[in-house]
Amino acid sequence: MKLIIADDHDLVRDALKTLIQRDDPEVDILTAPDFHAALEMAAQHSDLDLALLDVYMPGMENLEGVRRMVSDHPDLPVVLMSGMVRRGDVSRAFEMGARGFIPKTMNGKTLVSVLHLVMSGGRYVPDILLTDEQPSQEGKFELSPREMEVLEQLVKGLANKVIARNLHIEETTVKLHLRSLFKKMNVNNRTEAVIVAMDSGLFAQN
Repeated sequence: MKLIIADDHDLVRDALKTLIQRDDPEVDILTAPDFHAALEMAAQHSDLDLALLDVYMPGMENLEGVRRMVSDHPDLPVVLMSGMVRRGDVSRAFEMGARGFIPKTMNGKTLVSVLHLVMSGGRYVPDILLTDEQPSQEGKFELSPREMEVLEQLVKGLANKVIARNLHIEETTVKLHLRSLFKKMNVNNRTEAVIVAMDSGLFAQN
């Protein structure tokens, strides 16, 4: 399987790549920082099996990018991903020709299964996306100031021991803060927390 992951956040691209390859090491993954780079990459790699595109990255132009990718590469399945899932975006994405819409917090094993489903001709629309519209991620987590500090360190890719040293707290305290913020953010691990934090705009990328 060969696919493109296109997202304007380096950390998100890397985290998704790691998440997918952890469950399927044979996947060949190309990455792009925006829609236009992804479109150019698709033109250069005729053996691509799927394009995984961020909904809100530069160049998507209110999902018009989906229509362009499908028009230019009709045999390339397009799956959209987002940390801020909105019902209207899901409907519009499928109108534009997308074959799937997934939340970025989906675990690696399920994500790989979804990609295989789409490549075999299927479509993927999670039930949760067809019910009540979800609010934006930004501002809804209600993290404490200390949890925000820990999360910021996490986004920088730092280990618990380093975070503890930087914040002048015990490593066990860092673990407690992580457990609390994972629960508030509705994520299962560090990778998912970084993806949601970056996609929600909690921290500006350097």
